[in-house]
Amino acid sequence: MTFQDWFVEDGQLVEAGHTLCTVIRNDGISRTYAAPQTGKVTIQQKLKTGTNIDTALSDQRILAIVTLPTWPALKRDKGDVPAQTIVGLHFSSWKVQHGDMVKKNQVLVELKDDAGQLVKLKSEKAGVVKAMQTKFRPGDPVERAIDRTLLAVGKFTKLKLRAGQQPVASAAGMKFEQWRAKVGDVLTVSSPIVDVRSSRDVWHQITATKDGILVSRQEGLKWGMKLDEVMMDRTLAVIGKLPPLNVGSGETATCVKPGRRFIAYKVEKGDFVTKGTIIAIVAGVVQDEYREQYVRPIRAGIVREMQKDLRRNMSIDDAMKDLNIATIGKLDPLDVGLEWKPVEVPFLTAEFVEWRVRTNDVVNKGDPIAVILDASGKHEVLKSPKKGRIESRQDQLTKGCNLADVLQDKTVAVVGRLPAVQTLPFVQTPVEAPQGAIFQGWLVADGEQVSRGQPVAQVLMPDRRLKDDMISLAQASAENVVATDDGSINLQPLEPGMRIEDAIEGPTIATVNKSVPYMQIFAVLVCVVLWFCFFCLLKIMRKPKPVYSHLIFDVLPEKSDIEMPVQDGVPEKMTVQPQVPHGLQLDFEDDHNPHHGGDHLYVRTYYAVHRPLGIIPHDAEQRQSPITVARFTINSYAKYLGVRLHSRLVAINGQSVRDEDYDTIDAMLERGLAEYEPWPLRIHFQCPDGRIEPRKFDEQPLGLEFTNQAPIKVSKVFKDSPAEQENVKVGWYIVQVGDMEVRRITNFKRVVGYLQEGVYPLAQGSKEYPLTVC
Repeated sequence: MTFQDWFVEDGQLVEAGHTLCTVIRNDGISRTYAAPQTGKVTIQQKLKTGTNIDTALSDQRILAIVTLPTWPALKRDKGDVPAQTIVGLHFSSWKVQHGDMVKKNQVLVELKDDAGQLVKLKSEKAGVVKAMQTKFRPGDPVERAIDRTLLAVGKFTKLKLRAGQQPVASAAGMKFEQWRAKVGDVLTVSSPIVDVRSSRDVWHQITATKDGILVSRQEGLKWGMKLDEVMMDRTLAVIGKLPPLNVGSGETATCVKPGRRFIAYKVEKGDFVTKGTIIAIVAGVVQDEYREQYVRPIRAGIVREMQKDLRRNMSIDDAMKDLNIATIGKLDPLDVGLEWKPVEVPFLTAEFVEWRVRTNDVVNKGDPIAVILDASGKHEVLKSPKKGRIESRQDQLTKGCNLADVLQDKTVAVVGRLPAVQTLPFVQTPVEAPQGAIFQGWLVADGEQVSRGQPVAQVLMPDRRLKDDMISLAQASAENVVATDDGSINLQPLEPGMRIEDAIEGPTIATVNKSVPYMQIFAVLVCVVLWFCFFCLLKIMRKPKPVYSHLIFDVLPEKSDIEMPVQDGVPEKMTVQPQVPHGLQLDFEDDHNPHHGGDHLYVRTYYAVHRPLGIIPHDAEQRQSPITVARFTINSYAKYLGVRLHSRLVAINGQSVRDEDYDTIDAMLERGLAEYEPWPLRIHFQCPDGRIEPRKFDEQPLGLEFTNQAPIKVSKVFKDSPAEQENVKVGWYIVQVGDMEVRRITNFKRVVGYLQEGVYPLAQGSKEYPLTVC
């Protein structure tokens, strides 16, 4: 015979019946040879096309060998009984599953011999099916299992018990019913763990005998299993202790004394605490008396971690591996952006005294930022390193805080970009730099006279690579910024190398003060005089009109009589009833009265029908009374009513609050305004064609998705959202939130902060929208 061709490669896995090769007999007829079984093929490498098989091979003429792949033996524990079979049988079907409880002589597997007769493999003892050769498929020879063991029956492995842990065990002769606790559950004494049933069908519940956490349990237990038959011991579960809290570098642990029971936490994770802050309440025996005690930190800082799984009356010794109930860390460092400057303390061995600025305040170089007390007891003022806006500060710092305990670095505040330049109409004109410019230097001096078109500054315009969107300074081109008018120029304090967008809000880097237009001013004065004369003449000639109070609501007469003309010319007297004011009556006192000269205390009355008022009082952090209006929120209802700055709240619904504390006044306002709807938020959008579209929102979330840059652009409007109901369109820009104009603000975080401040008081809607800013 002559070999013709191979259809497999050496080492290839094939199924039974797969074609291996073809040969040509001496009579010229081609013959095909197939794999007799599934397995790995080993071929005669010497056989090539045209090789004479009679001379190339021995008398056995073996063309290839198909080796049946085998599986490794099952892992068994001591005492497990293997279900092993004889050679020559083939797998048919499983009669049990992994974890099943089996009885002695119960059928585990059905097999077939070469004649197709059914053979049943039975269990030699009662127990649990702990391991199976799950890869078997119908028809597979049992020899594929290297030891012909198809499964193993035994008992559950004992649970590991470590130091400090306690086993949860059952009595003899019990059957498993159901679990009442899962791994990770926090347990107190008498917490239910598992239900079992006795041989007399009496139900029992096994409970925890100590405080702690369930660290492990016999997961393989199923309903009805006899515990003595399936378990090596009677330990059903193990109760351990809560893992200890992490204490990192620079952090401190807040530990309690042994023998104490936990009562409650008084702080939340992330809260700033001082040495006097009560972190938690515990209880224990002190001088032969059981009483509660306060737990305070040994230094100020941020609460980084807490034992959130502690429950009331838990024994801390039983439930915890150590006595640390809270980890106190330092404040996170402030973010210092490009062209921003940190305000740093010269040394950390000092105490904080007070702030002299607030976030978003605009400061000049050398302005006081904060006051500290050095080790010698001397006060030192921290000053601003540049002109700009206070981007952030360590707000948690309070009087007496040790800076070494609470700060990771020396930065207590960050001075950011210069505020946007505001120009006076007709008097000043702005000088603007192109977007993306890097400042190189001034070509004129501050206050110098310039003419229109004269270069005043030089900037670099980096080239942008389209391939990787990288900015290349090496290919930057220099450009001049020119004056936009004639006059004296005022320069912003920019330094060479500054990226203008990062150093100042808006593109204006200088302003040109126009020369005084005397002729125009004279013409305006003449017009004003003529208008005043005309107004006086009109005042004299026309009939006097009744004068009404400019207050929103003033003292109303009980009733008034008005004479009304009738058709026959005879006047008829008609009585008009006064309108009763509606809303929560609020009386504010200030020292300004437009109807009288000099300083007078004047009480103005307003009626509020919306909430909240949107008032930020003086010393809000100290919660002091009387409540005096320091400023308003960006969407203030009180400002809309006409409440004045620096006025004091003296009465609510006619009840004086002059002698009440801050919390009492706050509670009275909350009760009085509870029945009213929130004050709607007004947002102004700018359309692509330049139109300004105001919209009003009554609930949150708005249902808008924004681009992650300022000015904020609407990228998506969710269906059936308040924004869709107000007909807001994709591509619109937000230019004003409440009373705050954000058109020229390029700090995305600031604009989002204003937006969130305005949205926060709105009523909560029933829908939620993913990936929305508000």
